[in-house]
Amino acid sequence: MTAGGGARIVCVALNPALDITYVSEHFAAGEANRVSRVYAQAGGKAVNVARLLRQAGHDVVVTGFAGGLVGDEIAGHLDRWALPHCLVRSAAGSRRTVSAFSTEDAAATGYNESGPPIAAAEWERFSDGFTQLIHGAAAVVLSGSLPAGLPVDAYRTLAAAAADAGAPAFVDAHAAPLLAAIGAKPALVKPNEHELAEAAGLAVPVPLPAAAHAARQLLAGGAQGVVVSLGARGLLGVRPGMSLLAAPPAQRGNPVGAGDAALAALVHGHLAGEPWPDRLRRAAAMSAAAVRQPVAGAVDADDVTELEPLVTVSGL
Repeated sequence: MTAGGGARIVCVALNPALDITYVSEHFAAGEANRVSRVYAQAGGKAVNVARLLRQAGHDVVVTGFAGGLVGDEIAGHLDRWALPHCLVRSAAGSRRTVSAFSTEDAAATGYNESGPPIAAAEWERFSDGFTQLIHGAAAVVLSGSLPAGLPVDAYRTLAAAAADAGAPAFVDAHAAPLLAAIGAKPALVKPNEHELAEAAGLAVPVPLPAAAHAARQLLAGGAQGVVVSLGARGLLGVRPGMSLLAAPPAQRGNPVGAGDAALAALVHGHLAGEPWPDRLRRAAAMSAAAVRQPVAGAVDADDVTELEPLVTVSGL
């Protein structure tokens, strides 16, 4: 995945986190567990997407909120990665997430703090800066949970502003913010299976026909394209007149951040004008490659090169 140059991509991290990953051979519930490796880095969906787009050579800027000592750590990681950012300081401290990954059974258990409440004045300050930041942007990524204090239609407001600025919006969010956002006609929404099930009132696992039907409902609501992360089953891509499943070879590893890798590839594919089967194939390969990494927001380009020819893309 190599960038073709052009304007910057604005990645919106309204609820970034300090991601802490514990890795050990085995974790037992209700017992004291020894941790063999610890990783700590800035994270949250939009930050992970931004890192991967930057790795691919795109001009990227991260914007959102950061507060307290954890917010300082998040900004420090972005600086060390040479990832430009424009973060609004919040009075309340930013959140942490903890993932415990067991190498024995490839199981990942997550503990996600909700994040700081955002005051109305802080949201207004962010909104004013966002309008300036997206001027001339190539794309806007709206990804991750909303912190307390923000309206449920926050992503719709930001996607509409992006549309006014001529920038396609890409949305990855939970049910209520996702359903609100499609009214702004984003270029793509990318829920995972659980988020799609929540939005459509379905049970997990969602059968492929039901997932395709739910995705078409999102199209009817205004989304221009829908890609659903279905875990080991791959990526379901739905557009008017098109339903494709991109299935990568099975991978054993940490699935946290795999959907973010897929979204980065989909943004790149959109900007490069790639045919949909090609962008879905690359996104599925990126997602599978991310599973091989111990932490989110990282992909080995050699893994993508190896996996991409092994992805099967078929119509439904």
